[in-house]
Amino acid sequence: MYGSTMVRDFWPFGGSLNFESSLKSGWERKYCDEYQGLWVNPQSLMLCTYTEGDVVYVNAPDELTYQSEYNRHICFINDL
Repeated sequence: MYGSTMVRDFWPFGGSLNFESSLKSGWERKYCDEYQGLWVNPQSLMLCTYTEGDVVYVNAPDELTYQSEYNRHICFINDL
């Protein structure tokens, strides 16, 4: 959404559960299967997505934007 900072990365070391083990403390799993996942860090207003090795960190500038980003990702997951 507007105002968020995105950082793209790549994780070539296995599936989403392998990737999850690389996250530092503070991250909560909201969705995870073999190929994709969504984790949130409410303290730092960040979200992290993993899809088949592609990783995106989203850093929201405020609580409202964080909630909007989270809702958008959950809607996407629910449509799968």
